[in-house]
Amino acid sequence: MATLIDTESVDVGQCRAGLRPSSNNNVATAALTPLETTEVRKGAYVALAFLSLINVVNYFDRMLLVLLSQPIKEEFALSDTQLSMLSGLSFVAIYSVAGVVLARLADRKSRRVLLAVVLAGWSALTLVCGISQSYVQLLFARAGVAMGEAGCIPTAYSLISDYFGQARRVAAMAVFSAGSTLGIFLCFVIGSQVHDAFGWRPTFMLAAVPGFILAIAVALLLREPPREQTSRVEAVSERSFSAALRELLQNRAYLWLIGAQSIAAFGSVGILQWLPSFLMRTHGVSVGQVGLLFGPAIALGMTLGLAVGGWAGARLTRISPAKPVLLCACSTAALAPLYWLALWAPDRQLAIVAVFAATLVSVIAVPTWIASMQSVCDSAIRATAAAWGLVLSSLVGQGLLPLAAGILSDQFAAHYESASLRMALTITVASLIVGAFMFDRARAAMTPRP
Repeated sequence: MATLIDTESVDVGQCRAGLRPSSNNNVATAALTPLETTEVRKGAYVALAFLSLINVVNYFDRMLLVLLSQPIKEEFALSDTQLSMLSGLSFVAIYSVAGVVLARLADRKSRRVLLAVVLAGWSALTLVCGISQSYVQLLFARAGVAMGEAGCIPTAYSLISDYFGQARRVAAMAVFSAGSTLGIFLCFVIGSQVHDAFGWRPTFMLAAVPGFILAIAVALLLREPPREQTSRVEAVSERSFSAALRELLQNRAYLWLIGAQSIAAFGSVGILQWLPSFLMRTHGVSVGQVGLLFGPAIALGMTLGLAVGGWAGARLTRISPAKPVLLCACSTAALAPLYWLALWAPDRQLAIVAVFAATLVSVIAVPTWIASMQSVCDSAIRATAAAWGLVLSSLVGQGLLPLAAGILSDQFAAHYESASLRMALTITVASLIVGAFMFDRARAAMTPRP
């Protein structure tokens, strides 16, 4: 039987101070309190700093295999399809399934504890990647990393949404997303130099250390905010999985948003699985050169893109909640020609410049998409909504589309030889045009009918 909240008996002062109401209030979890549009809860900026640092470690560990894919391919004699399974589909399949389960825990249990546990877990498996002696062992180790990292993003989204009012969420999400940019930058710049000095195995081992330290800090220092009041008085802990899923499936705006982002994710993250290998094969650069050229280019592009996206999305939100989604549609549509320029540039300098421009444009939509997805859903199921959004965007944008590029590259290898990957990516990049159309449909679904 669902536990109901007696709104008159809950001490709002306790809730705003981040304290747990007394047990005689019959509330199963932290109390649900209203959060004004422009309100920022006490400790919000400290929490945002912690969550952003976790996202740095998250993307550092995730992108490390992308950076080291070519030496790993050579050591284990892998095909492009096998390499794509290792860095793409096998990772995101586990990531997606675990994400839904862990998101439900985030909607019901302490998000602080969950975050500390998953962070320590994926750091341990990152270390195991460095001692793997076969393709299969590395595949299972990466699956473990995926299982741990799956709990990071939905839990962080839920925490940020309960720390910041709606008008401030786009900017807060932009700051959090910037952690992914910094993580990718540090991965390519530091990881490439560690590889050149010690090899790919010690690089994985050393990458595990920051995660262990941060997990302890989160467990001891991060505060659990009260959850924002749901539109119904049903307690978060009693919302069933089937009821949450049914509610999401009836939300047209949410469905169009996650469908669009599932394709757009290939342009912002999925294609990064292949660009380092593309540069090494097509332009003859080393792992160290990729780290020093490609890493800063995508990091700077992502930083500027997130800043533009956060600023523009916040301003457009003041006009209407649907207006920022038009920004998502336009930026996604512009991606295809930019990536085609990068793939067919005659020299590596122009290729890097085009990658920078494409990366900048690719993440403009990210803060708006995250904030819009959270805003169109009931607060009691936001972590679950985020998890399902990540399921689809991971499976399609970071799994199936990169895998399709790998399969096509293997098929084209006999005819195009070293240019096979270029041809495969040229074809798969065209899917971004479909993503732009779906963003426009999401905008229409969010626009009130006259």
